[in-house]
Amino acid sequence: MSEFKIGMHAKLDMLKFKNLGINRDKKITKTSSKQIHLNYKANELATILHPNGIRVAITQIIKETEDTKSFYLKPQNMSLMPPFMPGQYVTLCVTIDGRTYKRPYSISSSPSALQEYRITIKKEENGIVSNYMFNEAKENDQLNLL
Repeated sequence: MSEFKIGMHAKLDMLKFKNLGINRDKKITKTSSKQIHLNYKANELATILHPNGIRVAITQIIKETEDTKSFYLKPQNMSLMPPFMPGQYVTLCVTIDGRTYKRPYSISSSPSALQEYRITIKKEENGIVSNYMFNEAKENDQLNLL
């Protein structure tokens, strides 16, 4: 490419950058001020696939090894859990002594079994949440997932 063309591209890029704010403001003023409806099908689907939080109950606890347990979590505010891909995780929210802790755990159940999720937790020596789940959590306890 010749120096003339390179120089022209640079000047055009600077002109675009200089007018960026002006062009953005023009587009904003042309935009409708109508409120977005929350009952659009796309919004309903997004809420199902990406809820703000899921209230779950522990339905079963299985001791896998001396330091590993699996927890089966069934949704309380929906019929099925959101679909997920293998390797995805959920954030478990646990309140211990008035303080809320959030920890990520991989979903260890099959992506085709959406009636409940299974998470498998390895007990860590100084782990606040893992020790709570091992020593305090019991079936029918209510938890939150993010």
